[in-house]
Amino acid sequence: MSSGGLVQPGQQLGLLEGLADDELKALEQAVREVRLPAGATVFEEGDPGDALYLVRSGLVDVVGRGPAGAAARVVTIGPGETIGEQSLLSGRPRSASAVAQTGVTLWRLDHADFVELLASSPRLGSNVGRIVSERLSAASRARVGLPKGQTVVLCAATSRPIALVAAALTRECRQLLGEAPMVIACGPATVWGRASLPRSTTIHEPDDIAGVAVQAVRDHALVLLLFCTAVPDALLEGADRVIALGEVAGIASQNGHRADVVAESLDGAHIAALARTICGRRVGVALGSGGIRGFVHGGVLEVLTEAGVPIDLVSGASAGAIAGALFLTGMPPRELPDAIRTAVLTSIPSVALTGGSLLTGRRMLTFLRKHVGRETKIEDLPVPFVIATTDVVTREAVHIDSGPLAEAVVASATVPGVFPPVPLVGRRLVDGGTADPVPVSALRARGADIVIAVNIMMMGHGALGAFIQLPRLRFPTPGLLENLFIGLDTVMAQLSAHSCRQADVIVAPTCDEERWYDVMPRRSWSQAGERAMRAALPEVQRLLSPSAPRARDQRTDDLLSPN
Repeated sequence: MSSGGLVQPGQQLGLLEGLADDELKALEQAVREVRLPAGATVFEEGDPGDALYLVRSGLVDVVGRGPAGAAARVVTIGPGETIGEQSLLSGRPRSASAVAQTGVTLWRLDHADFVELLASSPRLGSNVGRIVSERLSAASRARVGLPKGQTVVLCAATSRPIALVAAALTRECRQLLGEAPMVIACGPATVWGRASLPRSTTIHEPDDIAGVAVQAVRDHALVLLLFCTAVPDALLEGADRVIALGEVAGIASQNGHRADVVAESLDGAHIAALARTICGRRVGVALGSGGIRGFVHGGVLEVLTEAGVPIDLVSGASAGAIAGALFLTGMPPRELPDAIRTAVLTSIPSVALTGGSLLTGRRMLTFLRKHVGRETKIEDLPVPFVIATTDVVTREAVHIDSGPLAEAVVASATVPGVFPPVPLVGRRLVDGGTADPVPVSALRARGADIVIAVNIMMMGHGALGAFIQLPRLRFPTPGLLENLFIGLDTVMAQLSAHSCRQADVIVAPTCDEERWYDVMPRRSWSQAGERAMRAALPEVQRLLSPSAPRARDQRTDDLLSPN
């Protein structure tokens, strides 16, 4: 083997810790050097456990399969660490695959040679046992919900802006995680001398910064790596997130890599939102459909706003889409019930009675354009907004997160038969409540860690319909239509309950003293939303606290202990 020596300067010892010179020499003679390019397989799940590998340089990803069968990176192994030792000891097949993340140099120790070495080097066996024990402990930590370590790269052309962001991000993450991140400033000390770095920062110039980062995340929930020079490819490939500030095209996009966040600067609100993303505390609110029941959303949003609960994403269907659009364009929550009532009543005079619908929907569009802005696009809103609609042809849910806001909201609120389908995104769209009445899955798909679902389908006594009760005057509902609407209401209630199964907190207001189509007592509906949200608020605050586990994929102990 051409190794130049097993122990390299600055390398983690791991398997080699405490070995005498003669033991090291015997081990060096027994191992076989293996060089692999990035993407090459070291071993596959199910292969026999006939050898362990010592990583000399580069990074190796352990890849396993989660409950749904999808392949995912479980852990990264860096220089000085071993992989495959558990199968070697147990004789069991590999429970995960190992793939070279970068070009790697490995030393392979076969089972027969390992057994022979144990006879003359008990310390070697002790080291392997310690490594297995440490990895089983890591599996236990993950099983009880302690956060998995993350690596975040922050880069800028000069040290000052990145140091300021790192200091603010450290404060925010400490509050969310209950511990300060480990901060490593990479490069010469002279570069960072005048920058206001966090107190916990260490300045490092290791030969293999990727290996140092891999080791750091084993003991820290979060590691921030600061660069104002070129970032090594291994880190750009392996980092959980890359944040680039200012004119850093050469840093953020070198060799085809792209940063997750690119900005000239980040203010306090952006840094707080970024910290929630990193720490698994990104909050999404799904506002459900339900006609006039939508008054409830004003009370829910009012409580969340007053309590200071951050809202990072919003989704809405039908009445929930109207409430979400008005709220995100600046309308105070207390004004939402009146606005929703006006939106509904405004649509009543637009009678069509042709083309397969009762109303034209034009007045609803005019109302929304007036209140949210004729030119406003969904992507212009302060937080991401997803609007649930239904394709009237394919009957599938269509989630819209870009394009004209007013038109998308009208599509989501277009009750089939009452309003004509809305042509948008190349489809004919109707009420989102008929396919996805509480769009929780849309928030999950866009990275929400904590989802609050507002299910308003259990409110009141009556059925879903277009007939309303005004003061001292009621439009009678024909029995045939009322039975039809009761059936539709029942189906939507069941769909809403199913959608909410993916949520972390379910807010389900009740207000039995009024029928749902009573338009005038809108304040009592809003108060019902306030009561339900206040009752659920302690659970939301618990999920935002440092003691709550960060959202993560559930994996087996075997996958967390690579072999």
